[in-house]
Amino acid sequence: ETILASARMAPSKNKIHGYKIFALTNSEEGKHIKQQLCNHITKYKEQDGSMTYLMQTLAPLVLIYMLDPSPEHQMLGITEKTGKEIYSEEEAKITDQRDKYIMIKNSLRDAMISATYAQLTAEGLGLGTAFVACGLEDIIWDREFEQFFNAAFGENYRSRSIEPAVILCIGQSVYRDWE
Repeated sequence: ETILASARMAPSKNKIHGYKIFALTNSEEGKHIKQQLCNHITKYKEQDGSMTYLMQTLAPLVLIYMLDPSPEHQMLGITEKTGKEIYSEEEAKITDQRDKYIMIKNSLRDAMISATYAQLTAEGLGLGTAFVACGLEDIIWDREFEQFFNAAFGENYRSRSIEPAVILCIGQSVYRDWE
């Protein structure tokens, strides 16, 4: 909870927070998804033909940062009397490609700041950490994750600017067996 609170409290440009964090724990579903990450997403072939599996993805806590730079996340302003933040999907429609690119870049920066806050908090608690980006692009197309992302982003998530940013693995030590 402390690590996730730190990730949520990270600064964000204009309080946009154009990303979602998926926390995989040692629940049955969490273990299954982490095993899928290890076996199919974050593996790579060495020069000698052998396969390397990034065992960090089996850590007790794995945070998957997914960019979700939707226009409705854009804050339009703050009302003077109440201090309430104003969001409007209709007024925040972004059609220009340059503006979409800027939204994606801002979301990526914010996600990385949040991941860094989470990492620093975990390290401060004496836990080992590892950033993983190997094979990350494949996560969007993997069938194991389809239902997972449909629930979080809607069935049309592949046609939107939803992208994986980074995986942060947290456990006792990134060099020991996680189990």
